[in-house]
Amino acid sequence: MSKKILALGSVLAVLAGIAGLAAYEAHVINVTAHIENALYVHPDEIAFGTVFPQEYVERQFTVELSSSFQAANRVDDVEYVIKQKPKCECVYEIPTGEQCKQGPYASVDYATHECPVDYRVMENLCQFLSKVDADPEDGNDTSHPSYYVEDAAGDYCIQPTRYLSAVLYYSGTGWGGWSCPAGTHAVGGGIHSSEGLPVGDHGVAEPGATIGGETYPVFPHYTFAPGETGYVLQNGGNGGGGQDIVLYVDCLANVPDATGMLTKEGQDILDLWKLDLKVPPVAGYVGQDWPAGCPTVPTNDVDYGCDLWIEVTGVSPSVGPIE
Repeated sequence: MSKKILALGSVLAVLAGIAGLAAYEAHVINVTAHIENALYVHPDEIAFGTVFPQEYVERQFTVELSSSFQAANRVDDVEYVIKQKPKCECVYEIPTGEQCKQGPYASVDYATHECPVDYRVMENLCQFLSKVDADPEDGNDTSHPSYYVEDAAGDYCIQPTRYLSAVLYYSGTGWGGWSCPAGTHAVGGGIHSSEGLPVGDHGVAEPGATIGGETYPVFPHYTFAPGETGYVLQNGGNGGGGQDIVLYVDCLANVPDATGMLTKEGQDILDLWKLDLKVPPVAGYVGQDWPAGCPTVPTNDVDYGCDLWIEVTGVSPSVGPIE
């Protein structure tokens, strides 16, 4: 028994000695990284200013490989996409003296697509913009066309398809909605039929939209899946009671976003893009030569907005020696 105790004591002494020695030696690997953008976009703001119904206006912007990317020998090309997202404006009127932290305008959050606190979604300009490849010689960019088509046989607009909901029963203050089919997105909607009782807030449910104090994609009793859009409505309440309502939603086929590619080895380090706007007329003031079925804007004398997000989707290594 005493030999076993002595042996165990020796083992413990050795282990204690190792632990003691380990505390007197350390190795440090210093890890750093200098992070820079791969692209340079100019300008960072495009203002069409005051425009008028049926006017055609255009601006240009460039997407270029950054100087840091051009100097890095181990990478060659960048692929990117041009997305459209809602634009946010400050909720405070200028005469009040109150100000929003980011100024009069702000972008939606990149993950939630929601406006920051004290901001609201502006009237939607995105649906009327096109992004056209203005230097097609490189052959590696794709445009996003306009809703408005000029044709020798007569101008026309890309038309949405209207879908009717099932009969939806609403409680006095209940919510309900209807979605566009897969591969399409909502551009309008409304009430097809009801029992004539008062209704509350309703509108197109899309990223950034707030309707009746509720923000996309979650509305009471109706949640939209990622990428899904449609139309939602809250019943009016005020003693009006429940009623059956049929909604309609106007849906357009999804058109792929504009995409681009820049490559050092291909000597294509800058892309030129044309952003154009065919201005729709205001509802109730439509000229006779506006093509039938073409959209209108709901409100006169207000600002409309849209943000273009140029997002890198891929970076390829150089086939030459690694620096």
